[in-house]
Formats: sequence, structure tokens, C-alpha cells
Amino acid sequence: MSDTIDDDTISLVDLVAVVVRYRRLIIGGTVLAGVIAVAVLFLLPMTGIVPGPEPSYTAEVRLVVDQIPSDLREYAPIDPGVLLRAILTDPLIVGDVFEPFEEEPDPDRTRERYLATVRRTIIPERLSIAWESSTRVLTISWKANDPDDAVAFLQALYPYAADEMGRRVLRQMRDVERSLTRSLETARLTLSQTIADSVERLATSSAGLTEERILNLVQGTGTGEITAFMRAEMSLERLQTLLQNPGSLYTVVTEPVVFEDMNGQGRAVRVVVTVFAAFFLTVFLAFVLQYVRTVKSDPQEMDKLRTAWLRK
Repeated sequence: MSDTIDDDTISLVDLVAVVVRYRRLIIGGTVLAGVIAVAVLFLLPMTGIVPGPEPSYTAEVRLVVDQIPSDLREYAPIDPGVLLRAILTDPLIVGDVFEPFEEEPDPDRTRERYLATVRRTIIPERLSIAWESSTRVLTISWKANDPDDAVAFLQALYPYAADEMGRRVLRQMRDVERSLTRSLETARLTLSQTIADSVERLATSSAGLTEERILNLVQGTGTGEITAFMRAEMSLERLQTLLQNPGSLYTVVTEPVVFEDMNGQGRAVRVVVTVFAAFFLTVFLAFVLQYVRTVKSDPQEMDKLRTAWLRK
């Protein structure tokens, strides 16, 4: 057992001895690689000799999207936050807002090609939407090379999307409105006929038709229906007013803020990776050189190499 430990100790010492013997190669190669990486990634872009990464900025805005009042949801069973999130990622909406912000638009492109580019490239690379249903907070982020453009785009995007949400819901409500109007008209006709029949029966009865009896008859007939009709009409009018001003459905928690994307951190990481790669490469090279040195000093090993090289 002691022989094994001694062998291991000697083997470890040999490894350390190789590193120490070629320390200049290892340290020099690692430092040189780090200097070259810093020069290429940081210094040369400052002089313009090598193009550096373009600055990138992200603008972010947070909205609290309210629910539609509970007494109106039966006419518009939607969640404005979920619908607004879907509209914000619609290529038609993003394309309409983004078009004035394009730096070099292609005059020969078609509308279909432009929308395809928005769907495949612009939205995945620049737009980020996060919806928290528990807090009802909608976070919208947009990346751009100019901070002012990033803010201006967001300030144009979410009001435009909210207006589109109102228009879509109003279109869906047309069927509800028509159905409710037909139901109200039918109910009014039925109620009028019921009152007329009751008055006729009262007139032919032995009690006779008096002003007091007619008043009691009208007040006692269809009171619940009249109340329900008036409530439905008022609710529909409130919902239409609400959706015609969709800005009232959300509150801007934080105005658009801009922060610069830390491209420098990415370059720093590449420098660190380069330094570590150079270190391990020079250590490997040191062991290769040590092996060559050992073989050269051993005649038997050299004979084996010559024999292997000359063997056909």
C-alpha cells in the first residue's frame, strides 16, 4: 500500500513539475490570449478599425388592466388583459405601429412580405409581453437601437392595441345587441297584450272598471319584466360607453423607461472564456512538449518511433 501511495505522490509531483517547468509558456500564452481578446473586443471597436456591436436599448412599460364590471360580463364575457396581450402580438397591429419607425424600408416589398417579416423577425427579436393574471399587470418591452424610438414605439403601441381591443369587442357585441333588442321588443309586445287582456277582463267583470283598479293592475303586471328590461338597456349602454373609451380599462403603472442592454457584459464573458481556454491549451501543450523531451532522451523509445515511422 505504501508503494502505491509513493507512486501516486511521485506521479502528482511529476505533474506539478511539468507545470512549473513550463510556467513561462503557460502564463505567457494565457496573458497573450487575454490581451488579444481585450484588444479585439474592446479597444479596436473604439478606434473604428473593427466594427463593434451596435448599442441596444430596451424600453419597458407596465399596465394594470382592469376587469370588465361583473354586471356587464354577461354581455362581453372577456378578460381585457388576456385579449390585450393577444392583440399586442398580432403582426397586423405591430406592423402598423412599427412601419413609421423602420430605418431602411424596402419600397418594392408587398404588404404580405412585410407582415411575414414582422411575424418571423420583428416580434420574436424585439417585442416581449408578460402577463401576470394574479396582479393583472401587463409588462411590454421593446428593443431598439435608439432609446427615443423605443419609448415612442411603446407609447404608440399600447393605446393603438387598446383601441383595437375596443373595436373587436364592439363588433362581437353587435349580435348581443341585436338579440337583446329583439328580446326587449318581444317582451314589450307581450307585456302590452297582457295588460290589455287584463283590462278587458276587468271591464267585463262585476266589479267594474275604475281608475284605481286600472292603476293597481298596471303596477302589478310585469313589474319584474320592466325592471329587467331597463337594467339590460342601461347595462348595454354602459358597456358600449366603456368600450368606446378603452383607455379607461387600463392604468399606466410606470411610464416607459429605457435601459441600455449590457453588450459589454457579453464581451467580458468572451474574454474570460478565451483566457481559460488559452490556459488549458498551454497546459496541454506543456505536457506534449514534456513527452517529446522525455522520448528524445530515451534511446529505446526513439527506436520504437523510428521503427513505426519506417514500417510500411
